[in-house]
Amino acid sequence: MTTPTPVLFIPGRRPHTSWQPWRDLFEARGFAPIEPGGPVTPRGPVTPGGPVTPGGPGAAGELIEPGGSGALITPGEPAAGLGDVAEYYARIIADLPAAPVIVGHAFGGLLTQKLLCSGLGRAGVAISPAPFVVPEPGEAPIVDIASTARGPLLLISGQLDQDVPDAVTRATYRLYGDSAATTDLKQFADRGHSLTTDAGWRAVADYVLGWLCRQGIK
Repeated sequence: MTTPTPVLFIPGRRPHTSWQPWRDLFEARGFAPIEPGGPVTPRGPVTPGGPVTPGGPGAAGELIEPGGSGALITPGEPAAGLGDVAEYYARIIADLPAAPVIVGHAFGGLLTQKLLCSGLGRAGVAISPAPFVVPEPGEAPIVDIASTARGPLLLISGQLDQDVPDAVTRATYRLYGDSAATTDLKQFADRGHSLTTDAGWRAVADYVLGWLCRQGIK
């Protein structure tokens, strides 16, 4: 019996992203979707296993510092927070029966790229991904954009997105220009930052499914 390909869904910092319709659709197409609780999730605990206070840290999709401190990690501090949260998801991936497709929105899209370029996913889909800073010479890269061993990556933008403008996602796409690994860009006209949850979410999800099929992933 063939093991279904896992699909790991990672939300952003704010409660734009509800993956339940995506999970239902992907499961109907034969995938094994997962959306774990944790540092980056609307239902994630501040302390592993601990409660979430409605309206408090962790209750609305904020990125919570692992280790129980309850401190928020902001996009302005990617070096301090991104590695910790990526490690959290790396541990989840290590327990999966097969390498997953990783799908992330906003800050989750940045995590998707970091995980994929670290060799931890079969493919990655970064939707309106938060940008990363290109390091100065001698600094460790936040995302290993030069990796040739990674799986295929799809970047998706909404051309009316004011949080992560289309131009920012296109700039991210160009950063991968020297990589021999597959990197694709899909732009959706007349769509904003909530393109994963608004009335047109299905068109985005169907495009992702079609792209995965073209990569030989079903």
